[in-house]
Amino acid sequence: MEDEIIIKPKEIVALSEKAGKLGFDKGADEALAKLLEWQNKINEIVTQVAFKIEEAGISLSPDFKGVLGGKTKAVRRLYGDKYTYDKSRRDIVKPYLKTITFYKPDSELVENYKENKGKLPDGIIEKEREPKLKLSLIEE
Repeated sequence: MEDEIIIKPKEIVALSEKAGKLGFDKGADEALAKLLEWQNKINEIVTQVAFKIEEAGISLSPDFKGVLGGKTKAVRRLYGDKYTYDKSRRDIVKPYLKTITFYKPDSELVENYKENKGKLPDGIIEKEREPKLKLSLIEE
């Protein structure tokens, strides 16, 4: 991959049109690979920029929450559960715990029933799922 990215909107549009014919046009694979390489490089650079912004913000204040620009914003926040507990002390912390129970159809059991009976069990509904196409480079 080249170290320099020169953005030429017309070239990107042309590559995207060619790439859209993957499986039907010999040059489509190369066009799509080039677009994906550019995307990966740009994503890598944006990740580095985020790290630099975060590092600079923390150096100014350990409580750095983010920064707003004219067209962009960088927000720093915590993800995931705020608390956990010592499972060996469950009895002590139980008043502060909540039970979360959910039910989900067992796909394997439903498929077996459907194969044997030719229909879904009463009360089971097949969800409408939308197929999505994932594009990726084949790693060498």
